[in-house]
Amino acid sequence: MGNKHQQLKLHQSFIFNPKWHRSFALGLFSFLMAYLVASILTPVKQSDATQLVDITNEKTGYYVRISGSSSIDISVDSTPQGQLVGAKDTITTVTNSPRGYQLYISASPNYLYLNGDSSTAAQGKFSPIGGDLVSPIILGRNTWGFAFNKSNIGVPSSNFADAADYATAGNYKYPTASATYTSIPTTELMVQSIDSDNLATDGTDLDVYYGIDASTDLPTGSYQGVVTWTAISEGVNVNADTMQDFTTAECRAMTMADASNYDSVKKELIDVRDGKWYTIARMKDGNCWMTSNLALDGGITLTPDDSNVSQNRELPASANITDGTTSVYDSPQIYTANQNSTTTDCGSYQYCVVSDVKYGNLYNWNAATATTGKQATTGTAYESVCPKGWRLPDNGTNSGKKTFSNLFTAYNLPSNNTTDNAAVVAVQNKPLNFAMTGYYYSSLVPSTTFYWGRSVDSSNTNLGYSFYFTPANDTNNFRPMRSYYKSYGQAVRCVFQGSTIENDMFMQDINLTMCNNLAESTTTSDNRRTVIDGRDGKSYKVSHLADGNCWMVSNLALDGNRTLQPTDSNVTQNHTLPANIPNGTTPTYDTAQIYAGVTNSTTSSCDSSYPNCIISDIKYGNFYNWNAATATVGKQATTGTVTESICPVGWQLPNGTGIKSYTSLLSAYNITSGTGNANIKTIQQAPLYFALTGHFYSLTANQGGYGPYWSNTTSTANSNAAFGLEINTSNTANINSIFEHAKLYSIPVRCLLSY
Repeated sequence: MGNKHQQLKLHQSFIFNPKWHRSFALGLFSFLMAYLVASILTPVKQSDATQLVDITNEKTGYYVRISGSSSIDISVDSTPQGQLVGAKDTITTVTNSPRGYQLYISASPNYLYLNGDSSTAAQGKFSPIGGDLVSPIILGRNTWGFAFNKSNIGVPSSNFADAADYATAGNYKYPTASATYTSIPTTELMVQSIDSDNLATDGTDLDVYYGIDASTDLPTGSYQGVVTWTAISEGVNVNADTMQDFTTAECRAMTMADASNYDSVKKELIDVRDGKWYTIARMKDGNCWMTSNLALDGGITLTPDDSNVSQNRELPASANITDGTTSVYDSPQIYTANQNSTTTDCGSYQYCVVSDVKYGNLYNWNAATATTGKQATTGTAYESVCPKGWRLPDNGTNSGKKTFSNLFTAYNLPSNNTTDNAAVVAVQNKPLNFAMTGYYYSSLVPSTTFYWGRSVDSSNTNLGYSFYFTPANDTNNFRPMRSYYKSYGQAVRCVFQGSTIENDMFMQDINLTMCNNLAESTTTSDNRRTVIDGRDGKSYKVSHLADGNCWMVSNLALDGNRTLQPTDSNVTQNHTLPANIPNGTTPTYDTAQIYAGVTNSTTSSCDSSYPNCIISDIKYGNFYNWNAATATVGKQATTGTVTESICPVGWQLPNGTGIKSYTSLLSAYNITSGTGNANIKTIQQAPLYFALTGHFYSLTANQGGYGPYWSNTTSTANSNAAFGLEINTSNTANINSIFEHAKLYSIPVRCLLSY
């Protein structure tokens, strides 16, 4: 019998499967499909240009590129017994995504038909060989398949033949009899998976060998098929859920994680600031936590739109430090050298757990607190390097629910400092995954590990509180609350602070998004939330009201004898408040006076002389002269508006006019100045709750019949006075939203969100 000349044409196509990338614009995907159709209908020879598909995600800046020969031509003179021939191609994949990529192969159909026409099947066809990646087999007569170089990284099997079996003396046309292959399925088969640690800057090559065994049973001609290569990189997916868009509802919908279900209930979110990915889980304390470490580098401006800051904060590129840099307190330092390190070998360290959780960066406290936390800072830092909607944890057991101690208690781990080797092991394992990162002090200290909280040691402002553990069996090797130097570089884990205002939140953490997401309080639906002023731990009620603003609906009770700081108060620099004044003190204009004698009073009864007084549970709070209300900035001679106040950071005194004023608020409830007794009762009840507190002028007066409240704006006609709200049950013009109060009177303060 003679030979028959047959030609195998494999038209290779390169796409990005919409199953994984459903977010691709239709036009772009249609272009790719059109490109594929063109390559099928007008095949080119292997010597022609390499085919390249390149997709970039505009949101993250990540790209993935895949290239290889557009067409593989194999010519064969078949024999009755069958002739084994083959060809090689190299598929190159490049991505800058930290998630790496996966490479898939498919063929549809996976038969090779004469002239690529399935209607010729009766005349003969090349069938897929069978086999699989684990068990490749030798080609039979009139079959075809593929193999790959088992020495390539990221491939799932090492059971293919050696590369030399597919290439004899450099000629890839005639494989040896030992060459094994598998068929190409009609659905995507993953043949390579590369993570970010293995990516080369110029991409990764995968050597692929196509093989065919042709006999004279089949007629002479050109047998054609299409092989599709699909590159998938999750980092390129523009629909990726982001840290910044994560919501309270999404957190609550998550199943709480434990060691057994962690892998199935965790989520992976992208930080839009740099496109890096983090795992999160809802823990048994009810909060959602990052379960991998923050790796944000310097060279970025943190904004309220993407970060846990109230205004733009700069993390300069110079903040990124190398080993050997001297540690400092009041400039940001970020040690990035072990960002991609993991605990792969515990060496001599007892209680160290081998883990694939990456170390992230190490931040001094100034960097961790978005440059707001200094060596001299006291109290709590309410801004941080965390993404918007996330923040640094609190420390201790009584400073709110988002603490390391409460987290560990939920998993039956110690909430106080102790020696507990089992806890050191447990905290490194699922679901907590606290990596053993070490810390940085002029150089990397590799074992003992710290994670920053946001509180300062009250006994030494050089020290900030952290969660600490060490692999050695030493004294107190597990410490949920360990103070350490602010200049040291430590790891950062962020906890979700919420997308709406929740009970027991800190006022300083509340932002406009949370306010907007809170249902409006009405006379019939009272959606007040109890929140905490982080400066002293006192609680207040706040509501989203009809004017669109979030207001305190109880009165401020912050005492004196403290320093207001930009990190916790509505001030641009430190202002010191003197101690509270006693009853009988002479009023003053230009020295702050705070009278606290009525802080816990409420309108529990209404005298018969005040028939329009409403019994209420709203406490009177403290009384402040205007100098105290404006954080000592507003004086007798001050005119215009004072933008600083005794309110928490992110909150302000009402303006004299405009959308953040008493006038605007009352207008939203159809309450106008000079109206009658019905509105007197309305303003004291839900949802406004303005209490008739009286005022202080050497002594308290008019409680139950009079309710004055400060604004931040002075009278235009009298510099001795500042505007405010007046509620007066004995006055014919008994509600006045721009009443002139004498600045030396001490009266209540209500704050509203300033964003």
